[in-house]
Amino acid sequence: MRNNWKLSALVVGFGLALAANVFGQASAINGEITGTVTDPSGAAVSGATVQISNTDTGFKQSAKTGDAGLYRFAVLPLGTYAVEVQAPGFGTIRRTGIALSAGATATVDVTVNVAGTTTMVDVTASAAITEPSRIDLGSTLSENMTRNLPLVSRNPYNFILFQPNVSGRANTEFGVPRKINANGFNGRINYQLDGSNNTESDRAGIRLIPISNIYVAEVQQVSNGFAPEFGNTVGTVFNTVTKSGANEYHGEGAYLFRRTNFSARPKLLSSTALVPEVNVDSYSVDGGGRVIKDKLFFFGGFEHVKRDLPGVVTVSAANIAALGLPASYGDPVPFRQSVYFYMGKGDWQINAKNRLSVRYTHHANDSPYNSSTIGQTTLVSQSYAFVDRSHAGGVQLVSIINDHIVNELRAQVAYRGQHNDPFEASGTGPVLTVSGIANFGGPTFGGLRVYEETTPELADNFSYLRGSHALKFGFSTHAIRDTQVQATYAQYNFASIAAYQAAVNGLAPKLRAGFLEAAAQPDRDLRPALRPLPNAGSGQDVAVHLLAKLPDRQEQLRPAPGICLGPG
Repeated sequence: MRNNWKLSALVVGFGLALAANVFGQASAINGEITGTVTDPSGAAVSGATVQISNTDTGFKQSAKTGDAGLYRFAVLPLGTYAVEVQAPGFGTIRRTGIALSAGATATVDVTVNVAGTTTMVDVTASAAITEPSRIDLGSTLSENMTRNLPLVSRNPYNFILFQPNVSGRANTEFGVPRKINANGFNGRINYQLDGSNNTESDRAGIRLIPISNIYVAEVQQVSNGFAPEFGNTVGTVFNTVTKSGANEYHGEGAYLFRRTNFSARPKLLSSTALVPEVNVDSYSVDGGGRVIKDKLFFFGGFEHVKRDLPGVVTVSAANIAALGLPASYGDPVPFRQSVYFYMGKGDWQINAKNRLSVRYTHHANDSPYNSSTIGQTTLVSQSYAFVDRSHAGGVQLVSIINDHIVNELRAQVAYRGQHNDPFEASGTGPVLTVSGIANFGGPTFGGLRVYEETTPELADNFSYLRGSHALKFGFSTHAIRDTQVQATYAQYNFASIAAYQAAVNGLAPKLRAGFLEAAAQPDRDLRPALRPLPNAGSGQDVAVHLLAKLPDRQEQLRPAPGICLGPG
């Protein structure tokens, strides 16, 4: 009996998911136009011919109204549309200026007049197109918004903070905003790129592929009422839709810059310390147009961002000298980025029933003097060179089988590779920490030395339109190849500068508060255990230590050989 109830609930739930006017957004990267055709008395007009045309690309599609006077066009390319209605015994009606954004369902009801009259109705922004068939909660930033909203960071993921029911802190780099709370959940964001997955597999709420604002057409955010093809989150969906070419040629070029003198002196910086460099240079160019009018289009974009993100050091000159470090360690750490973005996209109207879109994006980021906590008490020797690369290719094929059946096939392969590598400023010895004073010595590499992820994905959506009902079926498969290599390092912790000096000078070589070693050999047996460690003035204190079946690490700490306290 219990199983019967479960089966009944499953059947009812499936039926509700397929019922008309109960689905969320129309599609991941497309829109839909629907409506009814009636005569002056309000009666439905069946058999009327409805033709839609995209004024940007010349795309056209036509269908006839059913018995209830209803028409529906699904999986449409974005842009501005005109709707023309012709019916026997009635005049022609044409409505223009219908803007279709990602996931939108534009409901355009038309009343035809008696024969011999022709009516032109211009639909503008002041006459809003309703979407009564949508129940999802969210909003879409149009291309006009993404082009004109302030974005000093050049990071389009910060656009999520413009969305309703979302709070957080913007990211000055090309990562996602921090402390994101969406739909009442912390960090539960499903990032997408043209409707395909763009979320890292090992961390919820982190995007996989960095992107440039120059090739973002729209940003679609949905926090509730997801369509069946969406989901995989209890928070919100953040879908970035890329630009496409049109019949008209269009191109842009820009140079944005900022210089150190444009910025105020950092509040925490000593009055005698050097002011860190905070220069920014951004070069970008993009363009698109037609190869064959109304049939084949292209779009491409390039951006190079050079940006200083220095870390201000708060360790005093006296403490740096007491630790035996160069005076230059007190200067701001010159962390900076050099990021390149590339994108190419082609759209091909193969014939009246098939439409193909192909996209490729790439980014390359080189960031020397990087660290998870650079600046403040973390000195330059703990920095490393961050090398980041990504490649993503996507394909969409939309096929109109007949007036009632539309199929959408999407595929994407995305790759992201990150490496944290030592360079000329990195220390070569162990990690050294004097509690509350300074972190120096060699880097920990942020705890992660290598991260690589490849995510091939395939999805298909089959839409069946009949009368007042719209049924949608589909599947999605997503493979994950995730490789992570942990960095190896040894870390010595000291309670005070005096304890560090005593250990280095050989007066008390074992005078340290703790020792940690990270080993990356999988055949080692790493088990936490309690082990007494010597400590000055208080006898034997108990601390947690990692036993790795390694030789005893209670050897003396001396400046040489084997330990380098500075870079090189």
